[in-house]
Amino acid sequence: MSLSVSAAGRKDLVVPGDVITSDPGFMRGHGTYVDEDKLTASVAGEVQRVDKLICVRPLKTRFNGEVGDVVVGRITEVQQKRWKVETNSRLDSVLLLSSVNLPGGELVRF
Repeated sequence: MSLSVSAAGRKDLVVPGDVITSDPGFMRGHGTYVDEDKLTASVAGEVQRVDKLICVRPLKTRFNGEVGDVVVGRITEVQQKRWKVETNSRLDSVLLLSSVNLPGGELVRF
């Protein structure tokens, strides 16, 4: 089964080993590899094209938090100045208690 990136904005789904394109003008992104001059999917997911870059966004992945994200987590360990929080990501997150904003704008003091 050979799928190509759609110019009409259609979402193409691929599985590992599917040929995405044989056009040498495209650059390889995450979730792809080059096999015999063909761009091939290495993960199951949705093909995304940004200009000449082709990536495959996995259908299922773990959460990778970034600055500004609001998350719900479970406290797994409490230490003197920090908490460890399980957020269903690759590693436990660390919440420094000095970074906690209390209601009313009060600061945490230790």
